[in-house]
Amino acid sequence: MAETSGAPPYHPQPSTPRRKVPAGAWDTHFHIFESADRGAADPTAAYAPIDAPRSALDRMHARLGIDFGVFVQTTAVLANYDRYIEQLRADPRLRGVAVIDDDTTQAQLEALHWAGVRGARFHFAAFIKKRPRMETFHRSVARIAEFGWHVVLHTEPSDLIELAPVFAKLPIPFVIDHFSHMRVSEGVEQPGFHRLLKLQQLERCWVKISNSDRWSDVGPPDYSDAVPLGRALIRNGSDRLIWGTDWPHVLYRRPGDPGQPPPDDGELMNLLFSITDNDDEIVRRILAENPLRLYGR
Repeated sequence: MAETSGAPPYHPQPSTPRRKVPAGAWDTHFHIFESADRGAADPTAAYAPIDAPRSALDRMHARLGIDFGVFVQTTAVLANYDRYIEQLRADPRLRGVAVIDDDTTQAQLEALHWAGVRGARFHFAAFIKKRPRMETFHRSVARIAEFGWHVVLHTEPSDLIELAPVFAKLPIPFVIDHFSHMRVSEGVEQPGFHRLLKLQQLERCWVKISNSDRWSDVGPPDYSDAVPLGRALIRNGSDRLIWGTDWPHVLYRRPGDPGQPPPDDGELMNLLFSITDNDDEIVRRILAENPLRLYGR
């Protein structure tokens, strides 16, 4: 296992965003780790569970002004759908994105849907060490289509270049996770970003604006070198952009500083404000209107 329980903790006291967050705002990407998860760690995972309970998540969301959220099932813990369903049902403000494969039964898919799951996530990024077989991926896409789910694609730029033709043919909506971990220092002209912009023009493609802080050379508090990529995505079309914190920021790394602690989530919200040039309409679209269309069913 590449990372142990010594991973940096989430920010203990995030700052209040500099602008008011619109009502009905969503955080569309976070994980929850309760104390029992340590005993259920997946020994093949890229990282181990850390202490990041729902109570801490709720405090962070309250500080930011977030009303709704998408609890993404982690790969750090051995899949336990019963527990995941129980966690989702305990809080009606949450929706879910699950991790599935050929071993996931039809009954489990139905139970996940009933609990509020609206998507399935697949890890093509090599550092997660969970790349699916393409036959499994396509079978899974066909299975979740009947539930009206979307597929979340966790990629890096090289993966996006390789697999864009496959993704473009998917018959259901798909989300490019963390806008494919684009390397901020390479700017808007990098080949992977051009491929992302092309995919974004498809009606089935959504893009999650998150995690550019990981690749920023400028770093906190403003991550200003990440702004041009975000603004290019907005110019390309903001109707299918969503945002997430990626709390509690597992496997957090920044260029040249592998010991960098996780970010202040209030500063990540401020980065979104900078990307949108403080345009209230675009902020409301990304934080409230778009995720409601994708997850609010």
